[in-house]
Amino acid sequence: MGQQDRATSVLEDLVGYYNEQRRHQETEEIPAARWDGALQRGQGRLRQMPEIVDLALLFTVQYERLVHSDGKVRFLGRTWPVSAPAGSRVTVCWRPQNALVILWNDRKVGAYAL
Repeated sequence: MGQQDRATSVLEDLVGYYNEQRRHQETEEIPAARWDGALQRGQGRLRQMPEIVDLALLFTVQYERLVHSDGKVRFLGRTWPVSAPAGSRVTVCWRPQNALVILWNDRKVGAYAL
């Protein structure tokens, strides 16, 4: 076992101890139990995400656009065909210099490489 492997093992043990066994000095609760209790009471700040969510979309610049009667969305001075009904509001998820994904009701209705 190399030094990095040993260090990783020690760190995992320490984190596990502080999160799952040791009582916090101020709250006098075990952090993992406190976290789980908050989630059960609906007090957690993080919300569970559906498994089908593309995490890469979280790190995009997002704009709302309207699908025009020709079935296209205007963005970046161009038109982009989408498979959403005319008049629908869609979300354009833009990764500058990389890709463009268009969502309607959380479904991908267009994807383009830039």
